[in-house]
Amino acid sequence: MIATWNDFEEGTDIEFGVRMTVDMEDPDPALLIRSSPLTVTWNPDRGEAVVQVYQGGTLIYDQAHSSGVSLELESQLTYEIKIWVSGSPEVIAKWVKIRSYDS
Repeated sequence: MIATWNDFEEGTDIEFGVRMTVDMEDPDPALLIRSSPLTVTWNPDRGEAVVQVYQGGTLIYDQAHSSGVSLELESQLTYEIKIWVSGSPEVIAKWVKIRSYDS
């Protein structure tokens, strides 16, 4: 019996094939449940951005990228991803929980 069907955000997916992308421009949801590795993207018209990843309040990744980056994060942990776009005073932030690591 199948109790759910492709509820990927709930970690109860039946099939793989959903691209693991965190769209930083999408306002919802605040907490994303994803598998690793994942791709972090934003509007390429914004230009280069500094991507920061925090785990437990500790900065673990801090690099500039032009329009996206692929990240490999440890499973069963929650991370905060922030992007600081050049010339913009505001930060775009998302919380992600890594459900599993896909090899």
